[in-house]
Amino acid sequence: MWHPLDKIPGGQLRRWQFPSLGVALVCVFSLPFILPGRETHTLIELVESGSSAAAASVLVHWSDQDRIRVAYAVDLDFVMNPAYMNVLAISAIWAGRQFERQAVRTLATLIAWLAWSVVATNVVENIGLFHALVSEPSAPWSQLVAAAHYWAGLCIGVSVLFGFVGLVRRAA
Repeated sequence: MWHPLDKIPGGQLRRWQFPSLGVALVCVFSLPFILPGRETHTLIELVESGSSAAAASVLVHWSDQDRIRVAYAVDLDFVMNPAYMNVLAISAIWAGRQFERQAVRTLATLIAWLAWSVVATNVVENIGLFHALVSEPSAPWSQLVAAAHYWAGLCIGVSVLFGFVGLVRRAA
């Protein structure tokens, strides 16, 4: 198993990491200025609703302006997510290189692919969110949005944990 990022020489990973990290950070830090400042009936509640009825119960509390602002944030997610997932994929490749065993390096490659898979599932999530924002939530979109969200959480958790293991190994 191989990943395109495996071809980057060891000392060059940082050069590929910083542009992705920069784009991801700019996007993340701009979100508070885009998203409506809600304490209840938030975007996360909409994403995690998992059913059309639950999604509708969140959206009923949103104004048209709230929907427009969230739509801008979802648009931004099409830029932020690939950059963020690339950061995690590069981190996984780097962490795998801290070990001599081929099995660990293969695991790193698999984790890099998992991180990149989130980009594809995020497209489904964003399409489902747009559908809910411009019309009414309907099956199967609410379920697909929630499933994509939880898949992303799992892949991000695994990637961050593996990156941390690489840091510990490097420090040892």
